[in-house]
Amino acid sequence: MTIKLTDAQREIISHRLEVGDAIADCFIAEQKPKWDSVEIMEAAEQMLSELEETGELRVETELQREIAIDCMNGSTYYAVAEGWGDASVLELGRIERSMDAIKRKYSAVGLICDVVTY
Repeated sequence: MTIKLTDAQREIISHRLEVGDAIADCFIAEQKPKWDSVEIMEAAEQMLSELEETGELRVETELQREIAIDCMNGSTYYAVAEGWGDASVLELGRIERSMDAIKRKYSAVGLICDVVTY
């Protein structure tokens, strides 16, 4: 399946896909032993490349599903934006709305992520 994302939504997902090592660390901490770090980082890199080329997040394998979910559960995008200090209330609101829209798109295709708090 593929999930079509807006530019703002792609930025949020890309932010996490760019750090495949952080995703791998989370998987190891959560004891998801099905994949090793190299497999996780390579899959994240492939997903990022395809997202940048097509504007769509392709989720076909179990590993891709887990990575897609981690892109929301492990996202630090909002916290980083808030920490910039120059992000306006309007900008933070735009990020919240984009993250909520991603959650709805995920839910529509059966990807369930934890509640993201702002």
